[in-house]
Amino acid sequence: MSSSLSRASTKETCQAFFVIGCNRSGTTAVVEMLKPATNADVFSEQEPKLCFETRDLIEGRLGDPCGLMQKVKGAYVNASVQKGRIYSDKNPNYAYFIPNLRNLWKCKFVFVIRNGRDSVRSMLDWHSVMHKYMYARPEDGPGFLTTRPEEDAWDYSRPRPKPGDPLFTGWSTASRLQKCAWFWATFNETTMCNLKQGEAQDWTMLDMTHVTLDTIGKLYGFLGLEGFNESSISQVLARRVNSVEERIGAADEFPHWDQWTDQQREEFDVVAGDMMRKLGYYA
Repeated sequence: MSSSLSRASTKETCQAFFVIGCNRSGTTAVVEMLKPATNADVFSEQEPKLCFETRDLIEGRLGDPCGLMQKVKGAYVNASVQKGRIYSDKNPNYAYFIPNLRNLWKCKFVFVIRNGRDSVRSMLDWHSVMHKYMYARPEDGPGFLTTRPEEDAWDYSRPRPKPGDPLFTGWSTASRLQKCAWFWATFNETTMCNLKQGEAQDWTMLDMTHVTLDTIGKLYGFLGLEGFNESSISQVLARRVNSVEERIGAADEFPHWDQWTDQQREEFDVVAGDMMRKLGYYA
């Protein structure tokens, strides 16, 4: 599936763009490659991170999401626009606020994807080695590691299966791999649905599994960015940005997906196989 750096030659002006992608999909690397742009202010998970607000929105408790976005992002966007620059931020939680961001500003979206097996393997490694939590609340079953939302706001913000979802009744006993695979598939489905509600020309999909220097050059064109620097971008592409190796010098613990057991492959495919096909990772 593609949508659509092939059409990314437009230099149509936008006030802001938002980088959105599932955890461990390469969004931090994307930000590093876009930060050198000379006509944009590019941030990464600028405060507030919207974790509690996202959970409220998912569960139908957030009454005025458009008003919230205006309140928390308006001053930032306006400050960049008044300087003649483009505002940008990356945050996975923007996936749930795409319609509201569209209503407020003339903006574009960069939807970052990555082979789900790589993302899930990285989630499992990250949340083991880095001691960050992934579906480790009491609502997620026995062996929970956090009790208060404030202990890990990012984990609190993630969706959980609702009634009618095939994994709803078995969520508490599902393996961590199944939960991470479900999250990857659900996040990408939510993002695609919200993006497709708007104009096709205001968003593009960037596949970090196959990213190249040329791809990033086209992304600069799509966003109307100036200052493309081949040398600095090539350096980012050569790194394992934000990996446990880069962050703390640790080796990967969870095996690469080509070494998964038959059971692990089946657990992944049952909940994420359809999305893998939608995104073109399965023939």
